[in-house]
Amino acid sequence: MSLRPTHFERAVRKSVGTALVMTTNNELIDQFARAYREIDVSTVSTSLVRDSLELIHSRKFEAFVIDTALDTPHLDLLSEVRSSSSNSTAVMVAIAPHGSIVETARKAGANFVLEEPLTYEAISRTLRASYGMIVRECRRYFRCPLRIPITVTSSVSGEIRGETIDISEDGMALRVDYLLGVGTEILVKFKLSGQLKDMVARAEMIRNGDGGVAGIRFVDLSTTTKGQLHEWLSHRLEEKIPSLAKQSA
Repeated sequence: MSLRPTHFERAVRKSVGTALVMTTNNELIDQFARAYREIDVSTVSTSLVRDSLELIHSRKFEAFVIDTALDTPHLDLLSEVRSSSSNSTAVMVAIAPHGSIVETARKAGANFVLEEPLTYEAISRTLRASYGMIVRECRRYFRCPLRIPITVTSSVSGEIRGETIDISEDGMALRVDYLLGVGTEILVKFKLSGQLKDMVARAEMIRNGDGGVAGIRFVDLSTTTKGQLHEWLSHRLEEKIPSLAKQSA
């Protein structure tokens, strides 16, 4: 999707993450943008439910702020976030008037609930408390561009050689001459920069595209390999976002 309404704020590059702020209150938009900026998180804002829904299901966000005044009576936006394939584990902050809606927001999946009337100090304190969770979300979904040779082996095709496109803790995108069917179990072997030995992982084909591009998900990594991959990706992410170096992996 290519939704780009004029009221959306552009995300700042090299931020720890991006938060979607959903409210019709311009003062709240400004306050959350300021408080998030203080912890190196960029913001995108929208005041319409339909635009919120499109963004929830078309982009990855590390955090959400949902004004229940926009989301009542059933808190559908909170439910949409938690059912989203890419945003289900994002940090959610709900704004709610004092009363039963506070508990409803918590049950709907909000990690933090800010009760009205709000002060900037309360907003800032809550967002700082959420920072560690945002960092973990950022690390979990980080995909590092990577161009290295890879060997893919399956019982169907034997050994296939290709090249990686990007890699994350959960899997990678790659380009091969022969595409295997979605669901095919494979063994992949590759060597990351700075590593002395090849990494070997059992994986599954989950997506095929044009030009021999495929997506795979790791299904079995040894403890050593998993630790090495996590450490390698953490270093690459900290090179991209220096402020993350202050946080433990």
